[in-house]
Amino acid sequence: MNINQAILFGEGFLAKQGIEDPKWNSERLLLIVLSVNRASLYTELQRDLADSELQQYQALLEKRAEHYPLAYLEGTQEFYGRTFHLDPSVLIPRPETEEIIRAALELPLRAAPRIIDLGAGSGCLAVTLLNEISNSRVVALEYSSDAFNVLRKNAGGDVLLVRGNLYITPFLPESFDLVVSNPPYVEQGTELPAETKWEPSLALVTESLQNIYDNLLLQALRILKPGGYVVAEFGFEQEGRIQRIIDTHPEFHLLQIRKDYRDLPRIFILQKAF
Repeated sequence: MNINQAILFGEGFLAKQGIEDPKWNSERLLLIVLSVNRASLYTELQRDLADSELQQYQALLEKRAEHYPLAYLEGTQEFYGRTFHLDPSVLIPRPETEEIIRAALELPLRAAPRIIDLGAGSGCLAVTLLNEISNSRVVALEYSSDAFNVLRKNAGGDVLLVRGNLYITPFLPESFDLVVSNPPYVEQGTELPAETKWEPSLALVTESLQNIYDNLLLQALRILKPGGYVVAEFGFEQEGRIQRIIDTHPEFHLLQIRKDYRDLPRIFILQKAF
């Protein structure tokens, strides 16, 4: 079987399993096997695959057919123009979460702001903010030990990494100018795309939307300086409930609900009272 035949075979195989963009997926899996870029792949379409290459490709096709995420098979995912390492211990960074970055970049932060990402996962938010906001000092808080290993790999030595959970943050009061977070907001029993079953439930699913955001805001209230900001993500059709939760925290002013690239309400921006 040559490369062209392998692409066509993979496309048909994945299409039967309901994988979106099956041709693109089959190409990406071949790129993993051959360790080449797409341009090189298409200059060698008639090259026959070695038996070992074909076996590896078949194994990847079968795994992808189980709706195992392509990002986990590749071990990387792009976020806001940067590539992040990842594995099944962390959520896969998604385009809608980039709206947190855009919102943060529009805030009138003081010079050399102190920023914290609560529940940092892969570190995509923390690392991006560090690179996008001049002279910022960024802390990433993560509870999972497995996720912490991925976070350390992505952060290098530039982001301060701290083990801890969302409910008891180990920081002095009024330490930060900005809190960002993409907390677990999918409620138990919610029907999700098949690929999400491979992602860590600790970072994805919550027993109580109210508890998650109440605790997030209580911690933010304690560690934010007066006038500091919270920028956080919430889920599909949760806008009304999120606004009611925010209303029970009068120490914060709701500045904006922002929509994501699909024009869905996704991000809220709060400011702590002076």
